[in-house]
Amino acid sequence: MHQLLKIITVLILISVTLAGCTFKNLFYDTRFEKILEPKVQEDEKMYEFELTNSKKKTIHTAFVKNRYQKPVASVFILHGEKGSVASWLKTSPMYTSEAYNFYVLDFQGFGESDGSPSHKKNIEDAQMAFEHFLKLEEVQGTRIVVHGISTGGHTAINLASANQSKIDVLVLEETYSSPKEHVKLNAQGIQKPFTFLAKDYLPGSIAIKNVTTPTLIMASKQDKFIPYSASTTLYNNSGAEQKELWDIGGEHLKGMFIKRTMYMEKLAKLLAL
Repeated sequence: MHQLLKIITVLILISVTLAGCTFKNLFYDTRFEKILEPKVQEDEKMYEFELTNSKKKTIHTAFVKNRYQKPVASVFILHGEKGSVASWLKTSPMYTSEAYNFYVLDFQGFGESDGSPSHKKNIEDAQMAFEHFLKLEEVQGTRIVVHGISTGGHTAINLASANQSKIDVLVLEETYSSPKEHVKLNAQGIQKPFTFLAKDYLPGSIAIKNVTTPTLIMASKQDKFIPYSASTTLYNNSGAEQKELWDIGGEHLKGMFIKRTMYMEKLAKLLAL
C-alpha cells in the first residue's frame, strides 16, 4: 500500500509538471552548431544586437544588410530547434543576394540568449525583437516577410496574427500545428503517457484563422520529424485568401535549399515584386 501511494504521488507530480509547465525547455532541444565567427559575404554588413526583455533576459539578434542600394524586402527569421543566430547567418546570402535584408534572433536558451525557452516566452521575445527590427533604418519603407522555421513557425503564426498590418508575407516552413502536437512528438520515456495533459498555449492552428496575410506554407512528405498533416491543418485553417501549401520535398529543412530558385520566385510573387 505504501509503495502504491508513492507511485501515485510520483504520477501526480509528473502530471502537474506537464500540465503546468508545458513547452518549457523540457521539450526543447537547445543544442546548436557552435560557430565562433558567423560568416556573411564580404560585401555585406552584419550587425549584432543584445536586446533586454521585460524579465531582464538578454536576447541575441543579428541583422545583415543586403548588398544592393535598394532592398526589395526585409526578412524576419524565427528559427527552430538546434538552431542559433550563428548557424542561420550562413543562410543569409540566399536572401541578401536577391536584395533582401535579413534579421534573425535566438529565443531564450538558444545560442547566446539568456534563460530557457517556452512557447509564451518565445512569442513575447519575438514581438520585442520584431519591434526592434521594424525600427532599423535599413528596414523602414521595405516590404516585410516573417519566415518561421520548424518550431519557430508556431511563434511566427502568433506574431503575424498580432501584427498583420505590419507584415506583407508569412512563410511557414515545416512547422507544428500546435504546442501540444510538438509535445506529443517530442516526449520521451516516462513523459509519453502524460502528454494528453499538455496545455496548448495559443495554438497556431487556431491563431492562423485570424491571419489574412498572404501565406506560403512549405512542407515535405519526406520529413521524418514533423508530419505533413500538420501543414495541411495550418493551410486549411488559414484565413488568408492568397495562400499556398507547397510540398517542397527533401528531408527536414532541406527542401528550401534544394529548390532555392523556385522558393525565391514564389516569395517574389507573393510580394508582387
